[in-house]
Amino acid sequence: MPLTLTCPSCSTAATVPDEFAGKRGKCRNCGSVITAPPIPKQSEQTSVETAGDVRLTPKSKSGGKPGAYHWLITGAAVVLSLVIGYFAGREHLKAQIKATFENAFAEAGANLKKMSNSIEPLTKPAFQAAPPLVPAIAAPAAAKLSVPEPTIVEHGRTFRTDGLEVWIAEAKIEPAEVNTLTGDTKRSASPDLIVKFGIRNTHDRKMLPFKEDNPFMKGSFEVRDDVDNLIRGINFGMSNKPVGAMTAGQDIRPGDEATHVQVFADPPPKTKFLVVSVNLATFGGEGTAKFRIPADKIQGFAR
Repeated sequence: MPLTLTCPSCSTAATVPDEFAGKRGKCRNCGSVITAPPIPKQSEQTSVETAGDVRLTPKSKSGGKPGAYHWLITGAAVVLSLVIGYFAGREHLKAQIKATFENAFAEAGANLKKMSNSIEPLTKPAFQAAPPLVPAIAAPAAAKLSVPEPTIVEHGRTFRTDGLEVWIAEAKIEPAEVNTLTGDTKRSASPDLIVKFGIRNTHDRKMLPFKEDNPFMKGSFEVRDDVDNLIRGINFGMSNKPVGAMTAGQDIRPGDEATHVQVFADPPPKTKFLVVSVNLATFGGEGTAKFRIPADKIQGFAR
């Protein structure tokens, strides 16, 4: 017996075959997933004439189509005619009975054909079983763009890029001189690695502004030794600056040169060389420059 169900999203009613009882499917009207009710008990079954997109139209008794009583009467008449004809022994009655029998079968065949033509095929059920779950296929990972490492510039050479040149002018080990907020000059208590950079603006019109470290910019300077030890930078405080260090707001004009001093901790005694990385945005440029400083080129370094 067909089951009646109503979509909870769009309230569309529909009927489905009882084979879908308890199964999940999609509403034909809105596509929402709904569950068909279980088969009701015999006492709860009711007939439904119309439901959603499926219409079950009862046949009218006065429509001229044969019912159960018609077949009963026809069958009884045929049997009675056969009995009477064969018992009476009348040849003409036997022929009449045979003709009646053939006519009855012909009429039954015609009625069956009419009934089959009057039934509309159900091309699309109102309730569709949910398709089986198909495991998702992961999309191939996007290829990562490999960024080439910047070329390391050997000591004594210059790194050149569009509108900017940078080089290591000096590297030495000694206590750093520091300008304080009060205008005094003091020396640090222990020896430090002092690296002096040379900068040249080769652009014919563009100014190169100096930018100090801030939370929104990658570290300006980094030093590592030959076994990848990080040589930390020395911070003297916001109000104190090493002597020779550029300050925020200082510009390098087109065609001009400038120097900048950066201070780091003293490297370990057995260091063979240092690699100094510079974020060129510090000097108004783009990208990163790397310089190699051999230990024997560091003044005052005790190996």
